[in-house]
Amino acid sequence: MKLQLKELEKIFYMNEAEIKVALESLPEKLSDSYRQLLEDIGSRQKPDQVVAISRILARLTFSSQPMTLPQLIDVAQITTEAESKMAENNRLAKAPDIFRRMLQKRCRDLIAFEHSAEGDGHKTLNEEVKLAHLSVRDYLVSSLIKQEDSTAQRFSLAEGNGGRVLAELCVACMLHFDNRETFGPDSIEQHPFPPYSGQYLGLHAKAANEVAERGRLDDLLFELFHQNETAFVNWHRLCDPPNPLRGACWELLDHPHTTKGCPLEGHGCWRAHVLLCSLEPTQNPQKVP
Repeated sequence: MKLQLKELEKIFYMNEAEIKVALESLPEKLSDSYRQLLEDIGSRQKPDQVVAISRILARLTFSSQPMTLPQLIDVAQITTEAESKMAENNRLAKAPDIFRRMLQKRCRDLIAFEHSAEGDGHKTLNEEVKLAHLSVRDYLVSSLIKQEDSTAQRFSLAEGNGGRVLAELCVACMLHFDNRETFGPDSIEQHPFPPYSGQYLGLHAKAANEVAERGRLDDLLFELFHQNETAFVNWHRLCDPPNPLRGACWELLDHPHTTKGCPLEGHGCWRAHVLLCSLEPTQNPQKVP
């Protein structure tokens, strides 16, 4: 209804013939409204901007909890490509209002901003960013958008890949924080996404097992668990495996193996045997129990 009302607002600037055409072209179904909106977004943006918008929609669609604006700024700067890292875009981090306006302009009525109940009074920093309605999510992962013969199809999301997409983000985020001495509460204040990684990496990695497509997830996990000890320790500091909701453990400085338990607890659910077998190429992962 909101989308249709916005279309009707344009009537005030039309003549009688244009008004008749506008009324006749109003979409009958909600899915048609979303298709028209995505087509309009796709036609107005450059190809790289369309990719960026699609990634933001994917991260909001599959996230386990609403993201705050600063968390989404972090997420927008994470790459899961060959050299995973988080770009240091100080302009975005120091001026969240710019990022907010950019989101509003590019994502339009597909997203909504809601002030967090846990805020400290700073409206922008404590705003949560969500999909405007559950029906937006339903359309983005539906078979309807996959069948669209238009630019809307470029925003199609695969339901089964949600776990992998978020797991890759969580691991790539932690690989960025590979200095054990400088990583602490101040780091979390400047970059609020790592606590999400500590809390939800296991959940998303387990969900990723439901589909065959692995993307770069196994490579990223291998790097975190085997090649980047300091990033592994910092990730461990953010999660207490038996009680992941307790928050960060900043006293863990020297070694990941403590009485709190190992972050790889329940590793069978993470396909850890595949990672272990990658250490010995002659073994067949399928034969490992």
